[in-house]
Amino acid sequence: MVYLFVIDSLQCGGAERHVVDVGRVLTERGHSVTVACSVGGHFQAAGESAGLTIATLCDHLVKRRFGPGFAWQVRRLVQELNPDLVHGHLYSGGLAAAFAVAGRAVPLVLTEQTEAQWRGRGQRRASAAAYTRATRIIGVSSAITASIERHFGVPSEKLSCIPNGVTIAPEGGGYRHGGDPVVGLVARLTPEKDIHCFLNAAAQLAGRFPAATFRVAGDGPLRAELEELTAELGLTERVDFLGVVHDMRPFFESVDVLAVSSVAEGTPLAIVEAMAAGVPVVATAVGGIPEQVTDGLNGFLVEPRNPLALAQRIGSILAEPDVGARLGAAGRERARREFSVEAMTDRIESVYAAASAPHPRQRRRATAAPEPRVAEPS
Repeated sequence: MVYLFVIDSLQCGGAERHVVDVGRVLTERGHSVTVACSVGGHFQAAGESAGLTIATLCDHLVKRRFGPGFAWQVRRLVQELNPDLVHGHLYSGGLAAAFAVAGRAVPLVLTEQTEAQWRGRGQRRASAAAYTRATRIIGVSSAITASIERHFGVPSEKLSCIPNGVTIAPEGGGYRHGGDPVVGLVARLTPEKDIHCFLNAAAQLAGRFPAATFRVAGDGPLRAELEELTAELGLTERVDFLGVVHDMRPFFESVDVLAVSSVAEGTPLAIVEAMAAGVPVVATAVGGIPEQVTDGLNGFLVEPRNPLALAQRIGSILAEPDVGARLGAAGRERARREFSVEAMTDRIESVYAAASAPHPRQRRRATAAPEPRVAEPS
């Protein structure tokens, strides 16, 4: 099969990592995968090394908006490749993919990684149009698929819930014992990740655990603001902002607990990576996180925007290594059983098969759809 993935970029992020991981497994299974993006980024080299064709189509990033130039370039790529299926990811990639297949009998699958609560009225109308054109829609959590069904009227038979997965090493992993306590966090430094909450929790833990340190992997627009808050809290010598980390395995081997302080999420890859490494997780109960973390079994869940609750749960693990070991072991077993990238790709291929065999009447209607009326940029 020839597949075309469309995403805004391959910069650092969970959705971008997801695209490369799925593309790699599909390529290993003998398929041809091209990834169209407005610009490349952190994961471009990994995608190319895995055998994916990366097509960067613009000289600027198209993010959280419809980019007519980007969409026209994707449309031309559809004409050139004649793919068996187009798969759009995230808001901009999904809109460009929907535009590109308009009037063509090419199955369209869309994947939503979050509930996209930032969308205003105009963005919601654009999403509704893309959802109508899509043959199938994947949400990485049941909260996302339920939101699409409830707020956009998408029929349930068009929706599939497929949680994110990661590559899981066959051996290794286990709770870290000994040494000074280390608490980790992996996230883009953006408002929805609420790193402010994590830093305030760290300030509370600092007094109880004088040797504890905190490691933040990731970058983003709020970095300077967060570093300033770190200084105000007196944590400059205790908090290390690592920026983009290319190899996450040493990171997870170095931490005792992974904290997730987000106020909005899909199913974070960092949680699955931590589970696969045997690292216990303390996370906010938002989005698809409760589908990954069962409170008290393979981690702890806390309410969002509550630094005290986050600090208390993290502290309970740091104070009792046996608790951390139990949670970590349960997390690793669940990750191996449910959240491997291979199992995720199996389920995605099942969606592709269903999308590629629509009802004949739907096929005729798609073929007869009018050409889009967006003026081509000069």
